[in-house]
Amino acid sequence: MPEKTDSEVYMLLLVSEDNGNGNATMVRLAGTAYDLKKGLPSSGRVVDEDEVGDGLQSFVMKCYEDMDSLCRTVVIENAKQMREHSERSVADLYVKLLTEFADKPIELIGNMLAALLTACTVNLLEEPGALDEITRRSTEN
Repeated sequence: MPEKTDSEVYMLLLVSEDNGNGNATMVRLAGTAYDLKKGLPSSGRVVDEDEVGDGLQSFVMKCYEDMDSLCRTVVIENAKQMREHSERSVADLYVKLLTEFADKPIELIGNMLAALLTACTVNLLEEPGALDEITRRSTEN
């Protein structure tokens, strides 16, 4: 069983497969590990069942924790740089992030976005008054 290295993060991929009759596609989740240091194209590997642990729910939490940590690291580093270089604008940061993401696999970006939105959702539910806003916006749509 390969062990996750310090430079790897767990991710979930959606994999499309032909179901055998040629006109329908099945989608399944695949657990992967992406090595942040290696970069493309040899940066990912499929994890084996031993590495997944106690099933899908457990592995999804591993993915969430890795992506949440990765997002937090990126946010802290960018905040540090913006404090040290106060002339940099939000627009500068936005373009910098887009440039950095350009050479990353879309699966990594998707997993990071899913983790970020999950964390935002959980935080919103813990905010005082959030349920009122959620209810109000639900009735507007």
